[in-house]
Amino acid sequence: MDQSRQRIQKRGEPPTCPFCQQKIARPGAVELTEIDGPPAQHQGGRCACGALFLLDATGREGGQLLMDGLAALCGGDVDQALSLRADEDYALSSVGYNPRMHTTVPQTRGRSFGQPKLWFFKLLSP
Repeated sequence: MDQSRQRIQKRGEPPTCPFCQQKIARPGAVELTEIDGPPAQHQGGRCACGALFLLDATGREGGQLLMDGLAALCGGDVDQALSLRADEDYALSSVGYNPRMHTTVPQTRGRSFGQPKLWFFKLLSP
C-alpha cells in the first residue's frame, strides 16, 4: 500500500484500520477455510470498510495467516486466492499489537519477529 495514504500508528493507541482509519474491535473468534484442511479458528474480525483483520499472536504465523486471509477474501476459493496480485488485487498491512491492552506497538527494524501483529487484508477490485 502507498505509504503516503497509510497513517502511522503511535504506541499505546487503540488499533485502527489502515485503509479507513476507523477504530477496530478486539479480535474475536473467526472461522476461516484452511488452505490444506478443515476450517480453522483464528482471532480477528472485520472493519466497517470490509477489511479483514487477523491476529498473529506469536508473530511467527504470518505466512499461514496470509494464505488463510487471502482465501477468506475469495470466499474460500484457494485457486482464486493464489492468483491475486499484491497492490493490484488486494492490499495488505500489519501493525504491532499488544493483545492484553488492545493497543498498537511500534515495529522496530529487526525486532518484530515474535511480536504479536494484526494483519489487515482488503480486496481492491471486486
